[in-house]
Amino acid sequence: WTASSDAPATYIYKADADANWTLCTLATKTFKYFAKGRNAAGSELLWGGNAGGSNTHSIYHSTDPTNAGAWTGPITIGQSDSEITGLVEDGDTVLVLKTNGIWAYYTDGTSKNLTPDFDPAMAHPDNFRAHFNWNGHVLVSGGYGGLYEVVGGNLYNISLELSAPDQTTL
Repeated sequence: WTASSDAPATYIYKADADANWTLCTLATKTFKYFAKGRNAAGSELLWGGNAGGSNTHSIYHSTDPTNAGAWTGPITIGQSDSEITGLVEDGDTVLVLKTNGIWAYYTDGTSKNLTPDFDPAMAHPDNFRAHFNWNGHVLVSGGYGGLYEVVGGNLYNISLELSAPDQTTL
């Protein structure tokens, strides 16, 4: 067991039939986040995000992330001063979660800010770090607390704070 940090690390992979894991030796090999998806032709892709250094705001993709393959990118998403805090697949779209909002990257190579009205004061280094696609429901956490659902490109607050107060008198 090796202690880890919150920094991009070289990934390992293993084919189903292999007994051992393989350390990636490609030029682009360090990511903090991964998500699976598809390209416009329907082929499976692996997305990697936040490669560290000057690429904390970029994503990459590969149809073959083994040492025989390669990564395409970097693809810059949003502002360079807002790092990626997660990637989550939503159908054929990859949602790029950042400290200042959520971006969609589509199979045609375009991207869209899904949270253009996100208050800049709500930017937080932990925004959307906890995320999950559960039965087609993309759930994300806010850095200041709360739970949100991404539906049709919109962000909805589904926190319990809507029906229960944060604090009660004793």
